[in-house]
Amino acid sequence: MELTRLETAAAEILAAASDRDGALREIAQLLEARVEHYDWVGFYLAEGRELVLGPFVGAPTEHVRIAFGHGVCGQVAESGETLVVPDVAAEANYLSCGSAVRSEVVVPIFADGEFVAQLDIDSHTRDPFSQGEVEFLQRLSARLALLWTEA
Repeated sequence: MELTRLETAAAEILAAASDRDGALREIAQLLEARVEHYDWVGFYLAEGRELVLGPFVGAPTEHVRIAFGHGVCGQVAESGETLVVPDVAAEANYLSCGSAVRSEVVVPIFADGEFVAQLDIDSHTRDPFSQGEVEFLQRLSARLALLWTEA
């Protein structure tokens, strides 16, 4: 995975975006297609104190609504901090999305200082997320925030 090329491709999608959900779907498709260990890529959108499943790529999930504080995604919604879970079996507050999932990274998205959504990535590989990769996902999430401020 070449992060510079991935970042460029994501920037091109965002520059051409005409609607938020379409752009989120294209970003999810890009990440899932280009990063071998990304097996599920999606977005949860904040509605009050609940996360609602938005565009995603991968197996369907029963977790279409998640309360803040519940599961890894709910923890990130409350803390506002990126959370990397190298081994979901060791995470007490993990909501299982499938028996094949081994690790997860969740990155919050803030627009005008307000939590609006999050990028959620599941992997069937244990502990695959590098520090550089997490930093890339955080930069991407900061750019994605523009989809809320320009809406």
